[in-house]
Amino acid sequence: SLSASARADAGPLGSALAQARAWPVPGGRAALAAKGSLASKGRTLSLDVSGIGGRSGWESGLSGRLLDPKGPVRSATLDGCRLSLGFGKKRLRVERGALGCAWSLTPKPFGPHAPKILKGRVDARGALARGRDLDSAIDATIEPAGDWYRFGGKLTAKAAGPLGGLRLSHQADLTIEIPKFERFVEYFSSSTFAVPAPLNSMRGPASLRVSGSGDGRSDPQRFELSGKTALGDGSQSLTTRVSGEVLARKLWTPERSFEASIRWDLLDVALQLPYLELQAPPRVAIDSRIKPGRMPADDEDLRMAPAPKPRPFPLALQLRVRTPDKPVRLHTNLLKDPVPLRLDVDRDKVGVSAAAARTEPFEVELFRRKALVEKFELRQSSGSNAGSVNASILYRARDSKIRILLLGSTAKPRVKFESDPPMDRSQILGLLLFGKEPSELGSDEAASVGHTNAALAEQAFGLASLFVFASTPIDYVGYNPDSQSYVVRFRLPGGATAELGSDMEETRRLRVHKRLAKNWALETELRRDSATERNAVTTFLEWFRRY
Repeated sequence: SLSASARADAGPLGSALAQARAWPVPGGRAALAAKGSLASKGRTLSLDVSGIGGRSGWESGLSGRLLDPKGPVRSATLDGCRLSLGFGKKRLRVERGALGCAWSLTPKPFGPHAPKILKGRVDARGALARGRDLDSAIDATIEPAGDWYRFGGKLTAKAAGPLGGLRLSHQADLTIEIPKFERFVEYFSSSTFAVPAPLNSMRGPASLRVSGSGDGRSDPQRFELSGKTALGDGSQSLTTRVSGEVLARKLWTPERSFEASIRWDLLDVALQLPYLELQAPPRVAIDSRIKPGRMPADDEDLRMAPAPKPRPFPLALQLRVRTPDKPVRLHTNLLKDPVPLRLDVDRDKVGVSAAAARTEPFEVELFRRKALVEKFELRQSSGSNAGSVNASILYRARDSKIRILLLGSTAKPRVKFESDPPMDRSQILGLLLFGKEPSELGSDEAASVGHTNAALAEQAFGLASLFVFASTPIDYVGYNPDSQSYVVRFRLPGGATAELGSDMEETRRLRVHKRLAKNWALETELRRDSATERNAVTTFLEWFRRY
């Protein structure tokens, strides 16, 4: 046998140690056992090789380990590797080879739920014909890892053809799973990425798969996406399917950019909307602990430097949202039954979007009676603040049927009435507002009917104002055709009143008035200027006395 060893020490640069032993075995073959280590700047690499071979080939075992206590990967290990090499019959050159290894990585901890170790396997094979034609493949897998999430992947790469012009190809798959969405919600609950309501109460699995194939040297690189969610909490559900592709341009350079084309199918979605109620404002009380503070001096040291703007992520997104199976059901306390909604949303890669939403028939309470919303369609185009509406609502009053049609713009919809038996607009409005025939109306009620008729004819009401108008008990309606301004006063629980108004300058206001005591009242007004898109809120505490 033959043995050799070597040691080197370069001081602060590191040190190395190597030992090897070779001996003959029967059949004209030889055996080799070698191990070595290299240490430098806190990193340590160790390698252990043992094998046996002869003129026809070589078989060996291999293991190795890299330790880096301060690096992003604390340790990397190859274990149980088997290396097989086949030599040519006429010339001593490698013509066949195979390698199989289990590997593991221990990353630097980056969170309490981050995987402590990643494991997988790599297998490679290759053949070289006539010393110049290569046929090779490599398979690498990542075993599922994680805590509240699980991820795994597989990479297959191939190289074939003459050494001077190899054809390269690959197939990559990465899967990310969240078995329990509630653990995802819990993990991010105290961060800036907290999941908002109503999604934060849902449970169930979610997953995403990314796959790509082709030549890694080509541009662009193409990846396919697919994912699904099956979430719910009893009354709510979020079952969806995502599919699409991503094009990555100049992926391996700092100038990389991405184009994504995504389709999102809402298969079974039911959501509970936030609780809404039009009521009196809360009582106002000044906390005695609140003291006026002194404004800081105009000191350069106290001024905060503007935060640098982050570079936007280079993504051009094309998105399509559909409801192919069931409509989305929206539950709200304002309606007894959910609103069944069909969605059709398109957004192209330059940001131009178009959206359409339409409801299936559902019942709603309007003007203190049940009505059937036969259809309600909204369409919105990119660059337009107002959309278009096309709605039909069937209302039954006494022995008549009234159909309310909403047409045109959501900012100024046209309201048309159809009735059976035929009635004029004043008769219809009297029934809708007060449930009375024109002959039964008082003077204030008759004036409100006339003002409402004039305001509807001039398209003075916006879509949101019409909903409040139809779903809240009305005290008074006033309209000035000269200024094209209207005011509607409603009764609220607790003795308060609310006024909703608008004028031709597109200034809209909502005023709530609450009497607090005999001579005291509180009034709050929200005013929005459509030209400047600014809101102004004012609150007055009034003392009054009548003589």
